[in-house]
Amino acid sequence: MTKVRLFKIYQTIIKVGIYPTFFLTLYAAMRADQLNLATVSPQLFVLVLCTLVIFSLLWVRRTTIWYFVRVSYQQVRNHAIIFIFLSMILAATIQVIILLNTNTPLGWDVGSVVTVAIDPSIGSNYVSINPNNLFLISFYHSIYALFLSPMTSTPNAWLFFQIITTLGLDLSIFCLTYAVKSMFNLDVALITYIIFYALFVLTPYIQAPYSDVAVLFPVSLALVCLTRLENMQRLWSKIILSLVIAVLTAIIFAIKPSAIIVVIAWVIQKLVSEFLVDKSSGRFSRLLIVVCVTLGFVAANPVLSAVTTTYTPIKIEKNQALPWQHFAYMGLTGNGGYNDTIKSDTLKLKATDKMRRYSIDGILNRFHELGIIGYLQFLTVKQMNNTARGDFTWGVDGVPLQPFRKSRNSFQDRIRSLYLVGGSHTSDLSFYFQIVWVLTLIGILQSLIFYKFRDNDWVQILILTVLGGFLYLLLFEGGRSRYLIQYLPAFVPLAGWGWFVGIQTVRKHHRKKTQTVSHSASSTFE
Repeated sequence: MTKVRLFKIYQTIIKVGIYPTFFLTLYAAMRADQLNLATVSPQLFVLVLCTLVIFSLLWVRRTTIWYFVRVSYQQVRNHAIIFIFLSMILAATIQVIILLNTNTPLGWDVGSVVTVAIDPSIGSNYVSINPNNLFLISFYHSIYALFLSPMTSTPNAWLFFQIITTLGLDLSIFCLTYAVKSMFNLDVALITYIIFYALFVLTPYIQAPYSDVAVLFPVSLALVCLTRLENMQRLWSKIILSLVIAVLTAIIFAIKPSAIIVVIAWVIQKLVSEFLVDKSSGRFSRLLIVVCVTLGFVAANPVLSAVTTTYTPIKIEKNQALPWQHFAYMGLTGNGGYNDTIKSDTLKLKATDKMRRYSIDGILNRFHELGIIGYLQFLTVKQMNNTARGDFTWGVDGVPLQPFRKSRNSFQDRIRSLYLVGGSHTSDLSFYFQIVWVLTLIGILQSLIFYKFRDNDWVQILILTVLGGFLYLLLFEGGRSRYLIQYLPAFVPLAGWGWFVGIQTVRKHHRKKTQTVSHSASSTFE
């Protein structure tokens, strides 16, 4: 079988995977309840109505408005660094205001992680069952011990971890913007920045010190290193940086294992390019870099795990951890998400081996119960549940908890009504984020429409990452959009590239149409 034939098969496999899953996502996002104007506050409804009227009036003067937008964007582009820094200072100010005025604990795993990070002596049971959070808890405890006194109050400790989470998020935006500039160009980087800023900078998840947001910084930093790798000339420099990437990948894996899909996608694309597409010289050195990243991760991962286990202040009981089959079993039941009954029944078995056998039996029984058509129908609904919401299902996990301090004024009441779990105006925030999420998905749609497989390796890597994230969440616990947060460093740049190419295509078409009309007019007068 020829290389051309193999490459076409590779293309077909990706298309068969990404098109149906993505269109289900777009369909689910556009019909989500979060876009229902009946659920928003009267104030937001009036704002939406006025916005629609203004846009309708501006459409009459769209040529002038489009000219103004182009001129304004050119100014932003010419002063991109200043624009990014000033807008991030504004964002950081708003983030701090939000955290100071909410300062509320959260339940579910977030509460357990923070509680154990503050007092590791009570964390043995939780970490023994959930060793996947050991690295994050140990890291949080280290910075807690470094910067705070053991006598720090619980409200201040929570605020500290929330600020650390916010800082990591903001740094990830800088890193991702820089990486996207290296992948494509400044225009795509700016569009990516604007989308990320609108979609996630002011997310309620800045209140949740957990792996979902914590993993964004190392993932974005890994993307920076991967893009720098392609611009280096000296082999030894590339080898050193590839080992740094391997260590970063091990850290990503320790925080949230499923987030390494972006590095896996990079490895797959590089191997495909070398063996099926690229005919240029220097193949040995390029393959050596891929091998260094892969084997470096294989070596770094157990070392990092051993170091974490050795130096953590938390006592870990062996043979109590929930096996990966447990999460696959939960992912096959209900809406494909967390199942409290299954978890409770699993934990009653105490030993990991018994939990594994119980989960495997449950998986087999569930497959038998569903059948082929039933399983496909279940996956279809689950894909929609996994990816529909632009607020990333804030408030679905856990129950509403009271703030540490009573509200002092109406301004604080307003912020809490928007940002607290169960707040009276959370639907307003969800409506806004859903609009931005739909626009993000439209950008990705344009990427899928305009992309040709030989155009740019990085578009292919981002598409592979999105597809890998979709498939992972279909196979394991999902059921809600929160698990998509870890893949935002792939979703948002892909949307940014799509909007850039889409706008360029429209402009070329408009220019060609204008030239055709001018030529026709000239011919008429001649």
